[in-house]
Amino acid sequence: MAHKNYFEFKAENNFDLGKLMGENFSNEAKRVLEIEKGNPEESKLKIERAKKYLDFNQKYFPQYVEELRGYAESAGLEFLDLYTLSLEDEVAEDYPNLEARPLSEKCTTFITNDGKTFAHNEDWDKGSEEKISIVRKTVGNLSILELYYANTLGGNSVSINSNGFTVGINSLVSTDTKMGLSKNVICRWLSETKDPDADIEKLKTLPRSVGYNVNIANGSGKIWNAEYTSSALVISNPESPFAHTNHYLTELSKYEANTNKNGTFDRYDSAMKLIRGEMTEEEIIALENDTSYGEIKSIFNERTIAKIIVDLENKNAKIWLLRETEMGWVEYRF
Repeated sequence: MAHKNYFEFKAENNFDLGKLMGENFSNEAKRVLEIEKGNPEESKLKIERAKKYLDFNQKYFPQYVEELRGYAESAGLEFLDLYTLSLEDEVAEDYPNLEARPLSEKCTTFITNDGKTFAHNEDWDKGSEEKISIVRKTVGNLSILELYYANTLGGNSVSINSNGFTVGINSLVSTDTKMGLSKNVICRWLSETKDPDADIEKLKTLPRSVGYNVNIANGSGKIWNAEYTSSALVISNPESPFAHTNHYLTELSKYEANTNKNGTFDRYDSAMKLIRGEMTEEEIIALENDTSYGEIKSIFNERTIAKIIVDLENKNAKIWLLRETEMGWVEYRF
């Protein structure tokens, strides 16, 4: 039995996929937009900030802009309104601005069992559980099963693609920011990867706004960890077991701007103490449920809205949603 908030979409192109998703999430889009328009001055500022990214996004990844156009059309929204929503907290501050800080931290990622198990706690703002669903989307020959934030392009949480890769995203807070491609456009592109080495090399050459951390596994034992800022990118291939939260683990730590407000260093400390090279499903669930640092700074905290365990070898994912706690863990094949 699937979650109530599990949806499937199949389309021949990105515009048509956007139309299908916009129709499905229309009520949610209108609800969120109504809240945004309740503060017209701030809403106008966010739209103006969003426009700064549009030329970059259109130039390098026009297919995703077209997808948002289809989404907006089907949801009955103006394109710029939906496009601004899709950028989430990237328009909450006036980038590029070295004093700007993204508002939300997410999340905690674990890779163990020789790279064959990928687990992740999805954190966002407290009370934001209604934003996240489970989506299985197909465009042409590519299918992706993912934790999906409504009114975005997807790819900004955990994605399992039919090329055989699982991709997880963690936010980073950096002093090195400038105008460029939106982080949510970049992570959507990477969610579709079929060659992480080539794609991350390409990412080095792309103009980027604020950074992200990207973790990729394919079940054969190889792990890719990429951390980047606007001007720098470091890729590594860590060994299992591996964990990542919301601060830099590489030499890019010189750009670190995370204050540990939401416990990134504490969550990482817990993860490294508890993760093992070989773990049963029950042990991984216990790891994801750890509350060692209290309700704010623990791995499982007041902002945890979803959890996932991906068994890459057996091709199944188990997912827990805060908005449907009565369902417990539900299994999905991929």
